[in-house]
Amino acid sequence: MVDVLDLLMELGRAGTAGALLQSAPVDMHEVVRDAMRITERDAQARGIAVLFDDRSAVAAMGDRRALCQVVVNLVSNAIKYNRPGGRVRVRVQSGAEARIEVHDTGPGLTEEQIGRLYRPFERLGIQDSQVKGHGLGLSICKELVGSMGGEMRVRSRVGQGTTFTVLLPLHQTACSLTA
Repeated sequence: MVDVLDLLMELGRAGTAGALLQSAPVDMHEVVRDAMRITERDAQARGIAVLFDDRSAVAAMGDRRALCQVVVNLVSNAIKYNRPGGRVRVRVQSGAEARIEVHDTGPGLTEEQIGRLYRPFERLGIQDSQVKGHGLGLSICKELVGSMGGEMRVRSRVGQGTTFTVLLPLHQTACSLTA
């Protein structure tokens, strides 16, 4: 799996995310399952339960590899910044658009932190902690989602956790998809 820094290097060579991304039907459940497999070792090491509400088939229009990287980053962050023994819940839904929600039971974010969230190299005050990172993941994710015609949203309450939501155009034919 291409990590966030490799993807950033590719985007830099292409000059823009949109030039690199494909638009095709993507099975969002399959993407979430792949992301969970990639992050499960970290979750186990930290004692974090990762739960997936896998209820109905949802297909979005987007780039499968980029979407998988976005979900891996969001789930990985939800694990890294959670409290010991915490939970991460991932949900996929469809409505006017395809939606992936990643909710954690971590410490949550203040309004001021949310305002700085997507700035490159921003670590929100934890740069001196043991949590590894470069402060690039969320800014890359936001650009990738935007390049696929989607939107990223965040809601958070201090002491109660954070939810990131990825909205993408819905694929109109609800049939079985392959990547």
